[in-house]
Amino acid sequence: MSPRPTVSAAGFDDVLADLELAIPGEKLLREMREQWKAQQVRVVVLGEAKRGKSSLINAMAGRSILPTGVIPVTSVVTVVRADPAESARVTYVDGREDCVGLDKIVDYVTEEHNAGNRRGVQSVEVLVTNVPWPESVVFVDTPGTGSVEENHDVESSAAARAMDVALVVLTSDPPVSAREREQIAVATEQAAELLVIVAKSDLMTSVELETVVGYTREVASQAAGHDVEVITVSAKDPSAEPHPGLVRIRDVITSLATDPERHTLLRSLRDRTRRLVQAVQDEVELTRSLTKLDSDEATGRERAFTAALEETRAQSRGCAELVSAGVRSINTQLDKSAAAAAGVLSEKLAGRVEEFASLGGDDRAAEALAVDEMTRLVTEYAERWRQASAAEAEEELEQLSRRATGVTGTAVTELRDAAQELLGVRLNIAIEPISLPENVRFFFVQTTLADAASALSGLVRHHLPRRIRRRSVSAYLRETAPLLADRQLGRARGDLRLRLADAERSLIGQVETGMCELLDRLESAATAAAGVAGEQSELSDTRLRVLAERRELLAKAMRRLDELVEERP
Repeated sequence: MSPRPTVSAAGFDDVLADLELAIPGEKLLREMREQWKAQQVRVVVLGEAKRGKSSLINAMAGRSILPTGVIPVTSVVTVVRADPAESARVTYVDGREDCVGLDKIVDYVTEEHNAGNRRGVQSVEVLVTNVPWPESVVFVDTPGTGSVEENHDVESSAAARAMDVALVVLTSDPPVSAREREQIAVATEQAAELLVIVAKSDLMTSVELETVVGYTREVASQAAGHDVEVITVSAKDPSAEPHPGLVRIRDVITSLATDPERHTLLRSLRDRTRRLVQAVQDEVELTRSLTKLDSDEATGRERAFTAALEETRAQSRGCAELVSAGVRSINTQLDKSAAAAAGVLSEKLAGRVEEFASLGGDDRAAEALAVDEMTRLVTEYAERWRQASAAEAEEELEQLSRRATGVTGTAVTELRDAAQELLGVRLNIAIEPISLPENVRFFFVQTTLADAASALSGLVRHHLPRRIRRRSVSAYLRETAPLLADRQLGRARGDLRLRLADAERSLIGQVETGMCELLDRLESAATAAAGVAGEQSELSDTRLRVLAERRELLAKAMRRLDELVEERP
């Protein structure tokens, strides 16, 4: 494994000073500047709906602060930080603020009382005393992704873009999905540090827990590209003696926030600053190019470039549709394959029924054994079908991801070419390859047909004369054999459908995340530049000088950011 990059704090203040001159009024820069001044480390808690994120924060605090429930609860981003005055500060999208008591949090952050965020809440900051973590640490609870509420994914993605430490919360049931695997990969890119938590560990035996931790560690490490520590916790009762896993999380976060050798905050802010600088550099180059032109020519080229941007958006939408169509096709093939497999399995079961009916004697143990063998036949056949179908689906998904990468790559290349041809500008824009996890994406916990086995065994053991009992059981088996086949193959097919849905969301999410913000910034810059083109030469010269200064400041900031990187031995 290559050395992990770290940074030196010397010089980062100079970088921020240069950028404040180059990007005056930039909201993201102001937020980073304030965070650096406060030395505040943001720990963002991520995960699918109902993984126990709010419960984890409550258990970390040793008290019930955030509302929890049996259905997805958190609907807006909620920040928890230390403060002498306990209260909750509600910030609305329109800029208004309210201060409420902790007992009123439920009215603003839960789906039940603020469905679809109808109150227009941007965030809720919960201020609490006596927290068992450094005061420089703030926890950020996010709405669960993958729930039926689409705005939850948007809220969580926005919070993740400004995180220093990512706490990804998983559970054992279901195991790590493709979407969660992708979330770990994205968190690795966006955060300076990553912790993976397996919650609700009290629901597993020690053997089950060991299996789940091993599997989760393998998946998470592959997604992150380096070894990942997996911490198991039970957060059932916040007021109880802290679970050892909670103590471990507190210790790790305290070290990340206070150990001067880790530079957690600086590494996080450096990477966020780099992404911002690259985006602004593209905006400056577009503006410089259009400002040099006369009004009519600038307007014409801006319109042509905007058309190129819109074409890129169309290709992005087309790529998302391509992914959805591809997944629908895979699902259609699964349905046909499952129907054919159910027919074959029904015939096999029918043969076993006739064998059962022809049994001689009155050996109830033999009858029970015959029923168990039929149940095993159903389960094992369905599992073989599932494994074969999963392998085929994975191969088709790999092809689909390569096609999606090709579409987005072509779109970005064409946009770069358009910028070069129309404006004489070489853009920094780049889209990461669209990919699926490298490990097994389909994971299915094989279950026995307990309900079927129980029913069949009950009939076998029923106190009836042997002939009548044998006739009754045989008739029942002939009737239910097709249902047994459909039921277990349906379970396997349902699992594959779930994994395909995860994969579809992951692929489309990569397409949209990589494109939307980038295209919005470029379009805004081009429109603004065209609006001031053709002004008096004196004003134009002044504007070009300012842009040249901004250009140099951005380049200088980028050089200094690169110089901050050191290799940790």
